Amino acid sequence: MEAAVLVLQILLLMGFEHIQSQNYFTDTAEECIEEDREEVIGRVGEALCVCVTSDLCSGCMDDPDDPTYIWTRDGVTLSDTHTHTHRVHAHGAALLFLPLSLNDTGVYYLHRPGKGDRVCEDEKKIIVKDVPVGHPDLLYETPSTQSPNPSIVCPEMAYDLCDGGRGQITWYKDSQLLPDESGESVRVLNAAESDQGVYTCVCTWQHGNNTFNTSASRRLQLEKPSARLPPAIRFPLNGSTVTCQLGSPVQLVCLASCGISVTHHCNVSWDTSGTHSLTGYAQHFSWEDKGSERVYQAVLIISRVSHQDLQTHFRCEADNLVEWNSVIITLKLEESLLSVVLVCVCVLLFLLLVAMTVKWFAIDLALLFRRARRIEDGKVYDAYVVYPRECVCEDALSVFLSLTLPAVLEDQCGYKLFIHGRDDLPGEDQAEQVERCMRLSRRLLVVMTAVGSCGGQGVAPPLEEFDWQMGVHSALVQETISVIVVQVEDGHTHTHLSHTQPPPGLQLLLRKSAPIRWELGARGANSPTSRIWKRVRYMMPPPPPSPPHTGGQRLNTIQLI
Repeated sequence: MEAAVLVLQILLLMGFEHIQSQNYFTDTAEECIEEDREEVIGRVGEALCVCVTSDLCSGCMDDPDDPTYIWTRDGVTLSDTHTHTHRVHAHGAALLFLPLSLNDTGVYYLHRPGKGDRVCEDEKKIIVKDVPVGHPDLLYETPSTQSPNPSIVCPEMAYDLCDGGRGQITWYKDSQLLPDESGESVRVLNAAESDQGVYTCVCTWQHGNNTFNTSASRRLQLEKPSARLPPAIRFPLNGSTVTCQLGSPVQLVCLASCGISVTHHCNVSWDTSGTHSLTGYAQHFSWEDKGSERVYQAVLIISRVSHQDLQTHFRCEADNLVEWNSVIITLKLEESLLSVVLVCVCVLLFLLLVAMTVKWFAIDLALLFRRARRIEDGKVYDAYVVYPRECVCEDALSVFLSLTLPAVLEDQCGYKLFIHGRDDLPGEDQAEQVERCMRLSRRLLVVMTAVGSCGGQGVAPPLEEFDWQMGVHSALVQETISVIVVQVEDGHTHTHLSHTQPPPGLQLLLRKSAPIRWELGARGANSPTSRIWKRVRYMMPPPPPSPPHTGGQRLNTIQLI
């Protein structure tokens, strides 16, 4: 029994010691943990001080020298690091290079004692470059600013060596000395574009009997005043479509901007999460500055358009720190060449049909849309009728003058005509009457017969008659009246005007107004809606609003004078 108790006590004691041992190594490990160090870049010929246990080298240099601190480089122990007259030596946890050389590039380890027998190992990577002051490889990161009075702070690697009166700071801009600047920072008032450049602070400090320089540089870059706005997608329009061909590649372009002089935090892309597969899709991104605005572009490349792509909604998204915006477009098949040709042919046929219809019904359209209300011009008659009086006894001419012409133009259309033998006053001087009535008429209606009628004598009013001479003078010389020529045929005589040479005055009238043929007994000869009378009505002035109804008071016979 006692032996069992003794064994139990021994086991408990061993377990307690094991726990203590675990706690000890845990504490030691925590003590030795060092966060990752960024590499240090130095310049040939300048002094450098690094400390792996602190961000500030001045604190390390003030520590008393400890011979237990051992420095190694790439696994090789550095000798005589505790001799302060050597170019490379240590001050506690600080390692000094007085000055740097290209051969100093490497990874340095500091081996220092921990708790118990534990040894901690700290690391620092040093890169030495033979470059001029202000070289881009030596620049410390400085974000661009929109501040009107920016400050450039000297990096700690240089300023720390001069802190506490150890040395003196000198500032340079693009290798030019800045007078009266010796502080930790340089403040630029009312910064302009000319103030941009590389600012370098140089610490001149003493170590022993020697003077060393340590420099560090930053670049000042000014940003234009910006106005961050909700993202605006310039192209494409929401709900638009892009034509494509099945099985062919297509590119979808999206353009967006996020404000004025905004050059970051603006994302433009195509959302392909709704597509059936990521295979066959690729995106390219770019941007372009247009004045004070930066336009971002996202191009979605579809290598082969499928049927499912035609049913997919492609979304372009743009977002910044303010808002999120998107547009949706779809694909549609491009119409084939055959369908385009058919549409063009149909449109051409339609236009041809419209042109033929307009040409065929031009007179009807003109009569339909002509103004019903005519302008009052002080004239009494709509037309002055001139006819060959020696042929008035001919059946066709007599029927036309006494029946058809008054019935159509006066009774049905409301025009007022002056016809010799019907409207002249007895006893009035004929010359005065012709001159007065023709002056009060809007049109000159010349009625002529075909060659071969009236015994083959005349085709028009004889030139000896005064009204004919007056009408030719007014129409051709004075051009105060328009002429309408009607050729009357009896339906049996088919001779034409071209068989004989018309008088010169008639030739000029026929060139000015082609004759309208009226045939006795022809279809529509007495209808105002026939093709013949539509042409006459088209050449007549607009009719009065309501045609007069003279009824039986009209004299339908012509008396020869």
